[in-house]
Amino acid sequence: ICARLEGIPLALELAAARAARLPLDELARRLKSRLDTLVPERHGGPVAERLDTLVPERHDTLVPERHAAPAAERHGGAPDRHRTLRTTIGWSHELCLPADRLLWARLTVFRGPFDLQAAREVCAGGPLTRADVTAGLDRLLACSVLRRHGRGWSMLDTLAEYGGQWLDRLGTDEHEALAARHAAYFARLVRLADEEWLGPRQIVWFRWAREAYGEVSAALTYLTEHRPDEALDVAGRLVFFWACCGRLHEMRARLETALKNPSATGPHRTRALWALGVAYALHGEYAAAEEVSTRGAETAGRERDREGVLGAAYASGLTALLTGEPAR
Repeated sequence: ICARLEGIPLALELAAARAARLPLDELARRLKSRLDTLVPERHGGPVAERLDTLVPERHDTLVPERHAAPAAERHGGAPDRHRTLRTTIGWSHELCLPADRLLWARLTVFRGPFDLQAAREVCAGGPLTRADVTAGLDRLLACSVLRRHGRGWSMLDTLAEYGGQWLDRLGTDEHEALAARHAAYFARLVRLADEEWLGPRQIVWFRWAREAYGEVSAALTYLTEHRPDEALDVAGRLVFFWACCGRLHEMRARLETALKNPSATGPHRTRALWALGVAYALHGEYAAAEEVSTRGAETAGRERDREGVLGAAYASGLTALLTGEPAR
């Protein structure tokens, strides 16, 4: 429970109060949403200040509605706004500049830590310039919405959950544009990593692939749903990263899904075919690996795709090596 609540003092205090009435395993099960579970009881029933009382009108406001009722209504000597995790975070949210509230919401697109370049590439747009993003990161760090993570930043899951709910209220257009920028940015990095994999920066890119796994996976999911041709290209370029990072099951599933796109032809499809051959070989499915590698070689030959021919030969050679027939 303490780990789930990330050591936030108010959250721990509220959880301790609920533990008097709930078994610990039940309390832990209910902590799917930190913001809604830890609500104090009052007059025998739960009191929850709902997110729908905080209405973002547009990007340049993002200001909660003011309530006619006094904000400092007392219960047990503490204001209601300080008695739930949601309202406590919301109080801090009100103190942020409008641009910083929007940045807070947009930063929730990241599944883990992020650096300055990623934040500027993904979060800038509309009313937020790149300079706004840079300045906003410093302000969000100063008010403890963000924390330092190496040379970049990270956000506690509780604060990301709150920001994500605000992002939801900004509408599907905002969501779509943000997800598209996120996918495009990480797709570019995958291509660059693939180009430099067989070189002195291989270890750098290996570490990046391991740390950015959640971001790359999310980007590939978006591309599969919205840009299947590009998803095929990205999936094929991830073959060595997946293999070296031990993501063999995802490697196979992603490639099989990407290859279901009937309109995809050319080098992207050829590369995905021999990459799938590598996946099958590493799974011990040698007959399937040989069949897919052969298809890739034939396709590459017809299209005069030299890189595809070499890739298919690599997949076929790997299969031969693993089956004890290196001479073949």
